[in-house]
Amino acid sequence: VTNYVGERIDALREQHAATGKYSNISVIRTNAMKYLVNYIRKGQLSKMFFCFPDPHFKRSNWRRRII
Repeated sequence: VTNYVGERIDALREQHAATGKYSNISVIRTNAMKYLVNYIRKGQLSKMFFCFPDPHFKRSNWRRRII
C-alpha cells in the first residue's frame, strides 16, 4: 500500500508541476507511537491521515493502539 500511495503522489506531482501542488505531501511507514515525534513538530501539520491505525485489535493490547 505504501508503494502505491508513493507512486500516486509522484504522478500527481508530475501532472501539476507547473502549479507546484502536491509538493508538501509524504508517506511515512514507521511505528508512530515511537517515532512520529521525530518527524514533525507541534503545530506543523494541517492534516494527518492514519491508514492502518489499530493493528492491535485484542483488548489486552489496547494501550498499544494509536487512535
